[in-house]
Amino acid sequence: IGTTAVFSSARCLGQRPCLLEWFAYLNADEEGDADFMWVVESFAEVELPQPWTSFKGVGSVVCYLNNETNETTWKHPFYDYFAQLLNHCRRSTREEHIKLRINRVLWSYEAESQTDVQNQMPLVRPST
Repeated sequence: IGTTAVFSSARCLGQRPCLLEWFAYLNADEEGDADFMWVVESFAEVELPQPWTSFKGVGSVVCYLNNETNETTWKHPFYDYFAQLLNHCRRSTREEHIKLRINRVLWSYEAESQTDVQNQMPLVRPST
């Protein structure tokens, strides 16, 4: 039996969605999912992939436009990834959650260092 993810449209009252708006968009609870704030923060900080752009539509709803196909949607291109990551964290043991978070940090660092090797910073700074 397959499950269907339920997502609501993101609403944004300011220039960009604030963290609470990202929590609401992922159907996360600020208190109940506090341990997983890093997932919401990562989602809020992720760059849209090419050729996607975002804009605020009617009713302060955030829309996403694929500039190659002219497809417009309310669903962020990475929504499914971060919704699944959040749900996985909720089901994980504390140890699994920590490992997952470390892997996400390493993956982010690796991705950033691939794009800008000259300006990369070490993950761990040696003591002086």
